[in-house]
Amino acid sequence: MSHPSFIVDSDASDALQRSAFRLLTSERLIVVLNAKNGVISMLNEKVLDTTDRPPREVVGQRLEALWRLPSQVVDNLLDEARSGKNIEQVNPIIDSGGRQRWLRFNVGPIGDGGREPESILVTAYDITDDRRQMAELRGKGAAIDRAQAVIEFDLDGVVLTANDNFLNLTGYALGDVVGQHHRMFVEDKYAESPEYIKFWEQLAQGEFEVGQYKRIGRGGRELWLRASYNPIFDLEGRPFKIIKYAMDVTESKMRNAEYQGKVKAISKAQAVIEFDLEGNILDANENFLKTVGYTLEEVLGKHHRMFVLPEEARGNAYRAFWQGLARGELESGEYMRIGKGGREVAVRCGSAPPTTRSSISTGGRSRWSSSPPTSPPSRCATPSTRARSTRSTAPRRSSSSSSTAR
Repeated sequence: MSHPSFIVDSDASDALQRSAFRLLTSERLIVVLNAKNGVISMLNEKVLDTTDRPPREVVGQRLEALWRLPSQVVDNLLDEARSGKNIEQVNPIIDSGGRQRWLRFNVGPIGDGGREPESILVTAYDITDDRRQMAELRGKGAAIDRAQAVIEFDLDGVVLTANDNFLNLTGYALGDVVGQHHRMFVEDKYAESPEYIKFWEQLAQGEFEVGQYKRIGRGGRELWLRASYNPIFDLEGRPFKIIKYAMDVTESKMRNAEYQGKVKAISKAQAVIEFDLEGNILDANENFLKTVGYTLEEVLGKHHRMFVLPEEARGNAYRAFWQGLARGELESGEYMRIGKGGREVAVRCGSAPPTTRSSISTGGRSRWSSSPPTSPPSRCATPSTRARSTRSTAPRRSSSSSSTAR
């Protein structure tokens, strides 16, 4: 049966067949086997990349001896090819250096299909790098699956699957969530909001989302997750599903909320000011500003020395005070400070630097939390309307304080 001239088949021109053969021999490992006993009769140069033997020592050997393939695998390939079939399969081999390689084999008879072939053509393509990359990706995926909660959605937000970590976190079984919409994990009010609709629209368009999210587990249990929503793209670059990786931060979120509540309570009851580690003012609350008579704009960016007498600011003890805070040392006691207009203010306060050295090295904050003493120190004025005096401002220190005056 003849074919149109644009069909490439066995009737192709000699020039086309020679080109196809050159391409085949340059890209693939090629071995010709004797159909009866399976020994190698011919090979191309790429086969020599897998062995340290010269060609004359390879010819006459079976594939088992060349690549350490199991005899059963070779015999099955030969049997299929002798029957006129073309076979494709993937098998590992061991080269002469002891390295495992993965080859994609194509095996078929040489000659016309009308009689039993005398030779078998074996071509192989080395896919070791592809297999290694796939193994690496599977390994990374397995590591993530062990460490994080993972759930997959289609582009509409319908659950496709979830791992055990996610199910244990939310309290559901896999059958409870597959086929359900993501809104089962959020509050009703949020699920009906334009913000939520936009969230899924952006994911469907291939946009990445990351942050901390409030979610609802089984029985209405509140969860906080640090999560990323990751669009997965097909070969044409189009998103076709969303994978969410999440970690449970509920405990730390609740702990932070408790801490923030305590800080707010302290700020309501006491005068609080914050500095960088060099003593520059970062923030101050209303209580502090009322105590010293300044506005926030008047103190931000200024140095702490604005609250002490010039002679004290120039002293070694004052420099040692800030050096100690930068090293993480706590300072507390009763101090004389100077408010707006030279007004003296007697305060009992503690200067608390960050608790971790990493935050110190990156420019943490020192917090000065103060309140008027129950009875003013004998050398200090009350925090009211006393004009600035010329006497020493060295504080009377509490028993827990450093003996150095600040």
